[in-house]
Amino acid sequence: MKKPSRLKTSLSLLLVSVLAATIMPTSVNAETTDFGDNEVTVEVDLGSEGPDPDLCEGFASLTVPGATLPATLNRRVDGNSDPSMADLLSYYWGEYSAYDQIAEELYDDEDLQSTLNSLNNVGGPDYNWNAVKNPVDATLDTLVSIVYQPISIAGSLLYLAEDIDQDSDIDLADAPEFLTETRRSYSTDWFTISYDANDCLESDDMALVVVTRTPTLRAANDGAEFVESELTWEDSPYDVSVEGKSEAYLKIRTNLIGGLVSLPYEAAWDPITDFADYDSWDVDPVAFGDEGSAEMRSMMNIYGASPTGIYQANYYYQLEVNDEEYFFDEFGYFGDCFPFGCP
Repeated sequence: MKKPSRLKTSLSLLLVSVLAATIMPTSVNAETTDFGDNEVTVEVDLGSEGPDPDLCEGFASLTVPGATLPATLNRRVDGNSDPSMADLLSYYWGEYSAYDQIAEELYDDEDLQSTLNSLNNVGGPDYNWNAVKNPVDATLDTLVSIVYQPISIAGSLLYLAEDIDQDSDIDLADAPEFLTETRRSYSTDWFTISYDANDCLESDDMALVVVTRTPTLRAANDGAEFVESELTWEDSPYDVSVEGKSEAYLKIRTNLIGGLVSLPYEAAWDPITDFADYDSWDVDPVAFGDEGSAEMRSMMNIYGASPTGIYQANYYYQLEVNDEEYFFDEFGYFGDCFPFGCP
C-alpha cells in the first residue's frame, strides 16, 4: 500500500511539487516465439538514455490563486439598537435568525408562558429557577423582566447563561451584542483551485483537497501590525463581545449532475493555529478525484456599528494522494460529512 502523500499551499502561494520520482530502468525487450504465424516481438524503451523530458514522471499538483484576493461589501444587516423584551426573549428562547438578526416567528404570550414553564422545571428534568414575571400580571407588551432565583451548588451560585450581568433577572440590560450590533458581510469573486493526483494518464492515484484557515486578523491602518480579530465562542455564547470582531469561511460552488443541481456548502468556519498538526475534524474537504477543480469564494463577517481597519483571512489547502484501491479506507473523510458537511 502506498502511504498517503501530502502537498500544501496557501491562498497566496502557487505550489507545484514532485511527490514521487519515477525510477528509469535502462531498457526492456519482450519477445514471444511460440505462436508460429502469430509471432510478435515487442520492444519497450524505458529510458535507456536517461529520463525523457516528454515522458510522464508522476507529478502531483495543486494550484491556487497566486495573489491576495480583494473582498467587497456584499450585505449589511443592521443591529437592533432599541430592542424590546419580545425581541430579547425571541433571541434567547424563540425562533430567531442570527443571520438575518430578526425573529423568524413572532414571540407571543404563549411562548412567554412556555419559557416560564421551562425555567421552572414544569414537566422537565432541569433546575427549578423559580422564575416569575415582573410585574407578575404582565403580558409580553408590559413585561419589564423575568425574575428568577439562582441555584446554589456547593456554596456557589449558578446563574442563567442569559443573565449577562448576573443580577438575577432577565431584562434589556442582558441584550447581547449579537442582537444589537450591525454585521457587514464581505465576499471575494469566485476563484478556482485545480489539482491532479498524478499527471501520468495511466495512474490510478486519487486525491483529496482539504482546507482550513488561521484566525482572522486586523490592522488599524495600512502598515500597522496585524492582530487577531477572530470572534470566538470560548465563553458563554451570549456574553462574547463582537464589536470590531470578524469571522470568515468559504462558500463552495457545488455543480452536481452537470450543473443541474447546486446545493449550499460552506467550509473553513473554524480556524486552527497549526496546520501541520491536525486531525480529520480540523479540516474540510472541498474536492476529490483523480484530477479536477473546485470553485469557491471567501466570505468575511465584520461586526460593529462603525468598524475600521484592514481585515485579513488566510486559507490553507492540502492535497492528499493515495492509491485508488485504498482511497476510501485511508482518507476517512467520507460518509455523512461529505460533500455537504456534517448534520
